[in-house]
Amino acid sequence: MFGENLHLSYQLLLETEDKPRQLEYQEKHEQEFHGLLSQEITTLTTEIESLTEEIDLLSELAEQNESLTAEFERMKKPVRKTELVKYPAAFSSYPMSFSAKMEQRSL
Repeated sequence: MFGENLHLSYQLLLETEDKPRQLEYQEKHEQEFHGLLSQEITTLTTEIESLTEEIDLLSELAEQNESLTAEFERMKKPVRKTELVKYPAAFSSYPMSFSAKMEQRSL
């Protein structure tokens, strides 16, 4: 019985001495993990900001493209009518679509 109690006391002493080292290791591991998470968050935040700027730029370019396309289409109609009036022979050899024929009639 005495030997058994001595063995238990020794085992408790070893576990007690080992606890601070375990806690120190755990705290160090948690700090390293927290540091890695902070770095990852910073990296992702920077990437999100960069992608947001890129999206804004692409949206602006898409709007400009739509505007320029619409302006081009508006400018094309009078030029087409002018070409039909000035150079009707140039277009007579090409098959005309129904809408082009109607446009020509309205001139």
